[in-house]
Amino acid sequence: MTPNAHIKKNGLLAIFLSLSFLVFAQTTDTTKHILNIKGAASITNNGFSFIPLFSLGRPAAVFNFNIELVA
Repeated sequence: MTPNAHIKKNGLLAIFLSLSFLVFAQTTDTTKHILNIKGAASITNNGFSFIPLFSLGRPAAVFNFNIELVA
């Protein structure tokens, strides 16, 4: 293969790859919004632990909440 043919082949490949970023398969529906609400609660009585430094000696609660708007 000659050097010019190699350059042309790589140039065409670069053009096709850069054009692939401009092609979209679907359009997004801007009227549809989804609201996801997730939560978790954990209650523990960590009165006993193998490492005494980590024992609380009283009940403890942990709450995790997540609100996500998917557009």
